[in-house]
Amino acid sequence: YPGGWELNYRDKLNQKDAIVTLISPSTKERIERAIAEGFKGYYPSGDIYIFRKTLGQIHNLEEYLKMNQFPNGDVIEYKKFSLRDYNAYEARIGGYGTYYAIEIEHNKYIYEIFFESKSESSQLSNDERRIIDSFLFLEEK
Repeated sequence: YPGGWELNYRDKLNQKDAIVTLISPSTKERIERAIAEGFKGYYPSGDIYIFRKTLGQIHNLEEYLKMNQFPNGDVIEYKKFSLRDYNAYEARIGGYGTYYAIEIEHNKYIYEIFFESKSESSQLSNDERRIIDSFLFLEEK
């Protein structure tokens, strides 16, 4: 990840479902300022979250996305995405807003790279693009 960014693992997060959170210097500064000013509303606790979900009874990522498509779920739209040799999709996720995410199937899990303050890929910063371009699973030996 880029210099100046902070990487937090699950045990240090407020976001209990994320396995990793990446925080940019500007977001870290906004968080610190909000806390110092006693802000009680919502503020992002990170820029990029990585979630891991089990496939379970679902056979593959495309089936998962179809099953979770709006109005039955929070996936607004998705399309195949080229990321190394991984089975990957870009998705727009609904919730309190609309969020950009990359969904990847790997070793019977779905990994979601979730961008909390972006609703589409054109809004990604150069650092965020470099994070995606360098994304790689390190296989356990």
